[in-house]
Amino acid sequence: MSNEPKGAMHFEGRKSIGAMEAAENQRRWDEKHYQTVNKKPLHWYDITRAHLNFEVAKGGIIQKIGTSKPVEERFKERLEELGVKPNPEVKKNDPAAAKMSNQIVEFVFSGDHEVMNMMAFGNQAVDLERDGTADNSHIQRMNEIEQWATDLYDWMAKKYGEENIIGFDVHLDETTAHCHATIIPVVMRTEKKTGRERPVVSYKGLFGKDKATGQEIMKELHTELYEQVNSKYGLMRGDPVEISGAQHKDKVQMYYQLKRELPELENRAIELRIFISKLELQYNGLSHQIESLKQDLENKKITMDEYEERTSELMKQKIALGDKIRDRKSRLMQCENQIASLRQRQANAEVAVRQAANNVERMKESQLGNSVMMVKGAIFDELLSGLQIFLDNMPQPSAYALQSVQGTVVEDLFDGSLSDVISRAAGIVAAAIGDATTPMCSGGGGGSSSDDKPKKDDDEDWWRFAHRAARYASRNKPSKSATRSPKR
Repeated sequence: MSNEPKGAMHFEGRKSIGAMEAAENQRRWDEKHYQTVNKKPLHWYDITRAHLNFEVAKGGIIQKIGTSKPVEERFKERLEELGVKPNPEVKKNDPAAAKMSNQIVEFVFSGDHEVMNMMAFGNQAVDLERDGTADNSHIQRMNEIEQWATDLYDWMAKKYGEENIIGFDVHLDETTAHCHATIIPVVMRTEKKTGRERPVVSYKGLFGKDKATGQEIMKELHTELYEQVNSKYGLMRGDPVEISGAQHKDKVQMYYQLKRELPELENRAIELRIFISKLELQYNGLSHQIESLKQDLENKKITMDEYEERTSELMKQKIALGDKIRDRKSRLMQCENQIASLRQRQANAEVAVRQAANNVERMKESQLGNSVMMVKGAIFDELLSGLQIFLDNMPQPSAYALQSVQGTVVEDLFDGSLSDVISRAAGIVAAAIGDATTPMCSGGGGGSSSDDKPKKDDDEDWWRFAHRAARYASRNKPSKSATRSPKR
């Protein structure tokens, strides 16, 4: 698998957009709301980086996020311009949603973690801790992330129409820099009566009427995104998320869960090492400044008071940095221990997956064998029914013929006792299965087992034993006339 940094794109058709979702995209949040959302699992928004978020407005203008009109309002306004009634906000599982068409498309653009964050923050030491201790209020946004966003905006505007872009927000307060783009899916359609073209809202018109067409369009979008935008920023063509593998269960699910968790931890360890390295550079820089002040004092460039005042401030910064370095090294050690543990669990899970796959294959073979037996049984029933009709309309066989088949299932077929023989033979086989799966008990109780019914030998094939059971049942059936009743 290639380790080249890749771009990432995901999109989803939606019926509408509500105020809460729009507020999240545009970060119309106060400090209390940040604290509330950070209590949810798998979410973390760094309020000390909130000042770095931005939006791209009409004309490709970079401005503070949340400056534009709320997205849910722009959604309604654009649909009214198109003469379309906006869908009300509905949940995905709401039955009413099935009757609605998609009136909105939400894109998320991102890419390789290190590349995206380098574009956003450059070489600044960004603290990515998720425990509320990070203070990134001094971090500044780099021009490259703005250029990437405007290039992306220009591509979207040319492809889908700038008037149909109702939201374009870039988030730098999460783990990896990314962009949310919200559009109305509009295509031009020719009216049959007038021959004039007019814009209509059609998700399927843009993104395909069926799954196969949709996948082809997705592939083309990934190629275009790479060629026209991401190639400039060192991001290779990504793989469509919508076409990726199926869900797995049980041991297989655990294995793939570990495969997802391990890279996350490894990336976290890389982030910590980079952060520690940058902190150590700052720490060494403070040491050099103190040494430089000492030389200035010796050369009488500064007074003793100036030296002590400035050195005292630098020492405070140095102590604080030293504490932070030790803390991050401790976290790095914990992270590396988790990685080692996960790698061992992944290796164990891989073995379990192979064993589970082998078990599945054996079960399939067993089920196939059972299926064949069931089909054979069904065909046998059909044959018996048909043969019985023929036999009932055939002349009486000779005594010699009857004698030659005596004691076999053919005789049972002739005298009408075959169903009873099958039932009794099945009972013998079922009893043998019960004996094979029930532990032997010592002591009294129960009746005698001294009957002469056949018992399965330990090394005997079940199929062969079934034949013996059938022959026994045939020989020991209730006495009946060996000949059929004459036809009337």
